[in-house]
Amino acid sequence: MKKLFLSLSLLAAILCSGLTESHAQSKLDMHSRMMLRELRTGKADNISMTRAYVPEQSCVEAFIRYTGQDVLPQLEALGVSIIVNLTDLMTCRIPLDRVEQVAMLDEVKLISFAQEMQLNCDRARQMSLIDEVHAMTDLQGQPYTGKGVIYGTIDVGFDFNHPAFKNEDGTSRILYAYLPEQETAVEGGMQLDNYPGFVYDNEAIANLITDNAESYHGTLTLGIGAGGRNGHDTYYGMAPEADIIVAAVTNMLNTTLLNSAKLMIDMAKELGQPISINMSLGNPTGPHDATDLLAAGLDQLTGPGAIISMSIGNDGNNDISLHKPADSKVVTLLYDVGYESFGKFNQFFVEAWSHDGMSDFTAQLAIVNRESGDIYASSPLVQADGTDSENILTYHDPSLMGEAGIWYFTDTYEEGGRGHVRFARTDTTITLLDSSHAFALIVSGEAEVYISTHGGIALSDGGKPELFAKGNPDASFSSNAAGFNTISVGSYNSKNSWTNYAGEKYSFDIPLGNYDEDSSYGMSVDGRTFPDISAPGVFIASATSRYANEIAKEELLSQDDEENKYQVAAGTSLACPVVAGTIALWLQACPTLDDDDVRDVLEHTAIHDEFTDAAPIRFGYGKLDAKAGLDYILNNMSVGISTLHTECPASLTYDLFGNEGGEGYH
Repeated sequence: MKKLFLSLSLLAAILCSGLTESHAQSKLDMHSRMMLRELRTGKADNISMTRAYVPEQSCVEAFIRYTGQDVLPQLEALGVSIIVNLTDLMTCRIPLDRVEQVAMLDEVKLISFAQEMQLNCDRARQMSLIDEVHAMTDLQGQPYTGKGVIYGTIDVGFDFNHPAFKNEDGTSRILYAYLPEQETAVEGGMQLDNYPGFVYDNEAIANLITDNAESYHGTLTLGIGAGGRNGHDTYYGMAPEADIIVAAVTNMLNTTLLNSAKLMIDMAKELGQPISINMSLGNPTGPHDATDLLAAGLDQLTGPGAIISMSIGNDGNNDISLHKPADSKVVTLLYDVGYESFGKFNQFFVEAWSHDGMSDFTAQLAIVNRESGDIYASSPLVQADGTDSENILTYHDPSLMGEAGIWYFTDTYEEGGRGHVRFARTDTTITLLDSSHAFALIVSGEAEVYISTHGGIALSDGGKPELFAKGNPDASFSSNAAGFNTISVGSYNSKNSWTNYAGEKYSFDIPLGNYDEDSSYGMSVDGRTFPDISAPGVFIASATSRYANEIAKEELLSQDDEENKYQVAAGTSLACPVVAGTIALWLQACPTLDDDDVRDVLEHTAIHDEFTDAAPIRFGYGKLDAKAGLDYILNNMSVGISTLHTECPASLTYDLFGNEGGEGYH
């Protein structure tokens, strides 16, 4: 039998590393250890793996979970630049050569390098009864259109100067735009202490553009949540008169998302306005509970008048998860959806988490015969017993085209002690020459285990259910949306046809009103189900980029004006701003609403029908009903906005660090 074995040089390095480095490494989660080794060995070829690295500063962006504020001067002495500091969690930049020293500090409990997230309205307003809300007025006669409320959005690719985001007089409705990854400011850019990138005020917005032919997602989501009538009398958004604050990201690192949300909420507090933030992005891998670091950080940011909505993900039709019951064994095949192959992978990623820290399990990566189930070659058994370890498996085998290294890692996740194993391949393509062979993950032991993957890899039975276990979407929801205080949003079918600018009609055979098959869902280990609520998300009309005629010609609704285009799009990314925009309307009625209040409103007012009754886990509380929600608020908790902030202040004097006179900007 051909064998797999550890690289001898790596094994020697591991044996000689000593207890000090081992202790420090144990505080780095497995993603961080994988990335650190690739950076230091010069093998950091995978861009998505290394976006957290800031080469001009030779540092990495990261989360640190810690205890006690006494550690702060120690971190600063080691060159750590703190960006956002919460109760027991911070985002920061750590010098690459000081990572182990930082980890050795007793108060430091966990280091996690930043990870990249993925991108997950005519008919939408009607189906969620938004138009009826717009027709209502408050005691001052002001329509419920979001006036006096800030709509915040964190996304990729914005046309800041689209007419949908302007007032009738041509001035921008965007109060501030934060570009966290911008290295050189354009005219009007202001640098904020500790925060990377630049901030632009209302007058400088005209100088900005971040959309291009590949990136225009932000324009779509902002148009749905807060697009105004100035652009189009039909395709405007949920909160068309809300003020807007935008964070235009590029790399979508989880640390950047938390930094941006913190800055937005602090700005809103200084301006004296409530804020509803939309985050139409996420990641299907991770612990899938509130220990996810982005979820935990967002939980600490929300509160009265500051509510965050997050899309649940678009993997509801993908077999990316699998549950292993206690005291059992499962064998599942890895299948590359893009290559439509069991034997060719550009990269792959598969991980397993125990239900709790009370029971152990083992995991093994193998090459198997798809017809018989026979194991052709395999890794050693990886024991998820609370012991942190890291190795590389190097395959020397005629079945492989060339030599392939597979990372494997184990650790006990710091929060809750859940065992965790990961196998990953992140650079060159792997090809099995024998078409009857496939990579398989084998998990066994007394622990109840949750297996997940992403990046175009499915868990398959290969048509042999008697030999292998098939994955499912039952835990496909974004791990980042699993916090206690964020509102997670799923999508349902709101439209099944449209006519584009050229008069061409497109139709799809999908049941109107039923859940969007791509909308993710699932249950966390603590028994909470996701999403919280469902909203229209299929073929929603919204403002779009000037590049739309190049990249979305079939979906384009208008192209007469190069600067004022609209298109249809689908996904939970489009459903989420429907909810976030609706919450902005509710905040106009009651500026002190918090996430518990919003859940109370959703529970008592969401729409129920034959679709929600048939698949409750796909809809959460049900379908969004903005009108019933507003009525419930007015009858139970309304305090109203006494002073409407209709003008942008001449300058923002807010200082994040408590200095008088607004010294935070320079």
